[in-house]
Amino acid sequence: MVQEDGHRVRPTLDSDEKQRIQRANQIFLRLRKKLHDRDERFEERDVREAAQGARWLREIVERYPDGLETAYEDALATSGLPEEDQAHLRKRAEEAGGFSSFVPRDLRKLEETTPGKRKQPGTSTASAGPQDLICGLVAGLLAGGTMMGNSFYFGFAVGVARKNDCW
Repeated sequence: MVQEDGHRVRPTLDSDEKQRIQRANQIFLRLRKKLHDRDERFEERDVREAAQGARWLREIVERYPDGLETAYEDALATSGLPEEDQAHLRKRAEEAGGFSSFVPRDLRKLEETTPGKRKQPGTSTASAGPQDLICGLVAGLLAGGTMMGNSFYFGFAVGVARKNDCW
């Protein structure tokens, strides 16, 4: 999307969408801290909240794929991230068919970590481990930061992803 003055803009989100993104980001940051403080252990309630936040974000992201791509390119260009991190993120997004494909796929993985959730036929019945949860949280923070124009969340997510070998 482009404004009359030539600047690209993020998708125009309604107040409910903004609240859901902000709430999801709060959940993800809180859970990331808990995982770190507890030496990578987590409670079912935490995972259920993270899965709900991932569901909210995925639904919003899927409504605005073009706007998300634009917001992602702008966030990457202004992020101040080292070239190595930018190249790594670009490669991951390109491998997935674009940022708007990469993010929903990783958010779905986080949604599927819900304890007690019925598995689809042919999928693994193994519980998600801390690594799966951390990488899902990272995708959520990356999406939320991108959609809201929050460069802190964007940069933080990329750093955590690299540290935890998420991509």
